Amino acid sequence: MSLERRRQVPADHPIRKMFRALTEMSFEQIDLRDRELIRYVADLLVEFMHVDNLFRLRDQQGRRLDHLVDMLLDLHDQAPADEREARKHIGDYTLFIVGLYPESLTRRRRAVSPEYYIAQGKEAYLIVAEMDRTKPT
Repeated sequence: MSLERRRQVPADHPIRKMFRALTEMSFEQIDLRDRELIRYVADLLVEFMHVDNLFRLRDQQGRRLDHLVDMLLDLHDQAPADEREARKHIGDYTLFIVGLYPESLTRRRRAVSPEYYIAQGKEAYLIVAEMDRTKPT
């Protein structure tokens, strides 16, 4: 598995401001006012505007991995730094799909439960946090 280089949206681009405002309004509706979380989710929305960023993970032949199961299966041969990035991407990908397109999981020929995506995303983020905690300084 490999990770394609991210396509960047400039930090001062108006779309960032718009997504932050919309994310903040949405989070306020559920009484969630964590600034760091709002920024993370808004930046994720901006990043995934580019479909290439949503499907950054590639197999050994360079083909994009667009199914969670394929991403998970290809994790085993990663160097630690690449594994961390791949797992973070899996967490971000599942958050994005479940948060914005949960119906896409059940409309496929082989339906996948949103709960499965949530569990895999949580596990990916937990592993990344553990890797960061145990990383030598």
